[in-house]
Amino acid sequence: SSNSLAGSRQDAFTGRLQFSRLVDEHRGVAHPLKHLVIAVALFGDWSTFLAAYKATASMRDANEDQAHVGTPANSDHVSANRQRMALVEAVKNGQSVTAASKSFGVAVATAMAWAGQAGICIPRRAKVFDPLRRQRAIAILKEGGSKEDAAVAGGVSIQTITLLLRTEPALRTDWNRAKFQHIQRKSRAAWKQTARKLQSTSGHVLRKLQPTVFAWLYGNDRNWLETFNASLPGIARTNNSNIRWDVRDTKYSQAVDAAALALHQVRPDGRIRLADLCNSVPTLKARLSDFDQLPLTRTAIARATRRRAVTD
Repeated sequence: SSNSLAGSRQDAFTGRLQFSRLVDEHRGVAHPLKHLVIAVALFGDWSTFLAAYKATASMRDANEDQAHVGTPANSDHVSANRQRMALVEAVKNGQSVTAASKSFGVAVATAMAWAGQAGICIPRRAKVFDPLRRQRAIAILKEGGSKEDAAVAGGVSIQTITLLLRTEPALRTDWNRAKFQHIQRKSRAAWKQTARKLQSTSGHVLRKLQPTVFAWLYGNDRNWLETFNASLPGIARTNNSNIRWDVRDTKYSQAVDAAALALHQVRPDGRIRLADLCNSVPTLKARLSDFDQLPLTRTAIARATRRRAVTD
């Protein structure tokens, strides 16, 4: 009998050991039969386990449905707008931005940005960004300067300048307008300068020489561009009025670029001369007297003959 008792104890110990290994094993994905053994060991049979599983799943689904009842799709957006309006109203009534941000559970920077968008000027504490430095930064931004330049002038970080743009009423609008005017002046000047260098030309030729400037002017300052191009004298006409000088100019300029590249590959350290180009491009020499009608070709020749100086 003692042997039987010892044997039963050993079997129980072995069973507990095997069951603990089955539950605690974390190597890879357990075999489905292991899950079956655990379910039967805990619930007695498969049907009892299945009924308990379905009941738990139904309860979880019911809780999730209850959590979503009566919640519109845009409730978060509506709530955020109400929160913004309430915070702005509190600041207008004399509450500080810091206190309002705590009351409505938002960051101070967010509260400052909301107040700034509502046209409320927020008083600043005299810290590193004192009023004098702040005015310097604002002046640079109103002139169209970069955030980096404003940060240097104010002795603060770029993040501080970004916050300034968000919170100072109308500052971002003034900054964007000034940046636009700066690019506009620069683009117009480049377009005029190129036309002045070529003396007699057309908008078509200028577009090929200044594609980036043309793209900006066409998209942002089109009326001025069309008015200026209409005032250009255009390509001078000769007795050969049927000659398409723009087509001929494109053809010769491309030929000059190709010849210059070929000569540079043969003689990487040698300087390209005009005579070399004339020998490589047929009839180019005969067209040298027509440079007034061939501005692209003239530019290509100048670029090719100074290639050595640029690479050096």
